[in-house]
Amino acid sequence: MKKNSTANILIVDDNIKNLQVLGNALYSSGYLISVAKSGKQALQLIEKNLPDLILLDIMMPEMDGYETCKQLKASPSTAQIPVIFLTAKSETEDLIRGFQSGGVDYITKPFNREELLVRVKTHIELKKSRETILEQSKQLQKLNAAKDKLFAVISHDLRDPIGTLEASLKILKDDPEFLKQHLDELINMTSDTKTMMEDLLNWSKNQQAAISITPKRIDLHKLIKQAIKLFKGKADAKNITFEWKSSTALWATADREMIFTVLRNLISNSIKFTHPEGTIAISTRHTENNIEVSVTDTGIGMSKSTIAKILTPQAFHSTFGTKGEKGTGIGLQICRDFINYNNGKLKIQSIPNQGSQFSFTLPCNEKNPELTTKKQPTNSKKKIPL
Repeated sequence: MKKNSTANILIVDDNIKNLQVLGNALYSSGYLISVAKSGKQALQLIEKNLPDLILLDIMMPEMDGYETCKQLKASPSTAQIPVIFLTAKSETEDLIRGFQSGGVDYITKPFNREELLVRVKTHIELKKSRETILEQSKQLQKLNAAKDKLFAVISHDLRDPIGTLEASLKILKDDPEFLKQHLDELINMTSDTKTMMEDLLNWSKNQQAAISITPKRIDLHKLIKQAIKLFKGKADAKNITFEWKSSTALWATADREMIFTVLRNLISNSIKFTHPEGTIAISTRHTENNIEVSVTDTGIGMSKSTIAKILTPQAFHSTFGTKGEKGTGIGLQICRDFINYNNGKLKIQSIPNQGSQFSFTLPCNEKNPELTTKKQPTNSKKKIPL
């Protein structure tokens, strides 16, 4: 069996000599070969290993080629495998029956080597072309769906805050005191709009495989401190208390901007869905090879079905916060993907009306988290496999 084989071909014939002739011709041309002596045996082999092409004898005992082909075409997993009939018949009715049962071509016995190889090559190339077109079609549908969702969010969730800002500026023109009364509200609204835009841009790039990752040694405590500072105003507006104690640097290996986006989303979500006077606790711990970060809130919580909807690709499951805050509904999808790209895992635990805990891990190359004086590794960039 040659390592440079381009396709796997199953030959089905009850005649040993035919199997040898066909097998030798195809094997010498670089194809992977498997054989079956009956239609029943062929169906059993295909369950374990799907071939790229089937050469199928018509005249066989128990189950002839026509019936074998019908069963193959009746199954979604094998319906797209091209079948070339092997036949000593040349009657028009027999050929038509073969095509009606699902065959794409036929080769007459005795075999002509050159004809055999040309027909096999042609149908394998056609199959690959169909698969390429199908994959491109799926990608196009995915991108179109992403575009439609993006436009829907822009037109629905971003129009309102921008409209409110516009109206506020018009009022401010005639009433300067309006700014003093509503400044904090306008700042929060602007911040929310910016967050939604960042989420949409990250999600859009993610859908188009346009994101690159730059893993390096980062201090998670420093990032958490920055994220808390970023949202302190929002938390204070709802009298939400942060519980987090800073300690020595805790180093992990990841893309800094991605992990900051994750922290920003998790903390922002916790504020959004936690009632006034609530609490958000942030904790970190060091395991054998990973760093784990947890964000725990006393908010409204979620059911398992809600979590599933939120994490469903292409779906925007947006819910209003406890003070009517809006969001795109894609923040957790971004968190999950960004954490996966950095070789970590996201875990969600939630109880309705009690609260939620979002935990994620990141790889750590240091067994002792207190060792902060090691030389940082050189940054390396790699394309994310989407």
